[in-house]
Amino acid sequence: MNTPALSGVRVVAFAIMALGGPIAAHGALRTIGVFSSSPIETFDEYHATDARSSLPVLNGAGLVTIPPGTGSVKLEFSSQLGTDLVTPISGMMMGQLGIMDWTFTTPIRRFGAFIENNSGKDGGTAFFYDAADNLLGSLEVSALAKAQKWTWNGWESDTPFKRIQVVGNGLINGFLWYENVRVSEIPNGSTVMLIMAGLPVTWRRRRVS
Repeated sequence: MNTPALSGVRVVAFAIMALGGPIAAHGALRTIGVFSSSPIETFDEYHATDARSSLPVLNGAGLVTIPPGTGSVKLEFSSQLGTDLVTPISGMMMGQLGIMDWTFTTPIRRFGAFIENNSGKDGGTAFFYDAADNLLGSLEVSALAKAQKWTWNGWESDTPFKRIQVVGNGLINGFLWYENVRVSEIPNGSTVMLIMAGLPVTWRRRRVS
């Protein structure tokens, strides 16, 4: 059985906690550290694997979609592509097999999630759209292929955004997996900075037989 090691993250969080602004800027968009919000989408409310074209998230505050015939939204206990095995932080995880849209009922300013990757290629790109579906800009998705770790991706915009489109760099632009997703409508200045010198926060899995 594969079990993630989480305790080190809590130690790091308290060791380097700080209040503050962005880590890196990209026009009106920037990357940010872990922030507090409720609810947090863990996908643990699901108890069976599934593949579908859409999935409500965050207690109905959002919807993830992949157009039928182009891929699927997956709920999994684990995913293995070749020799690269991804296991959840807890319970279940959600993955994109294809290009995925995150659409929110109310425009938000912040989005964050831990992301894993077994697509064969590192990273991807997140495109941000406002309430009128105008493109605000894009930011890099940090998710190393074959690294066996969950990497925090947090993004903030000066202009509220209603949709994020995530395009992976690997197989079918997908095989990106999500855990502990959170959003915030208004930045509250309580960002917990878990990134030092531009290095991403990660939760590394420990394999236990």
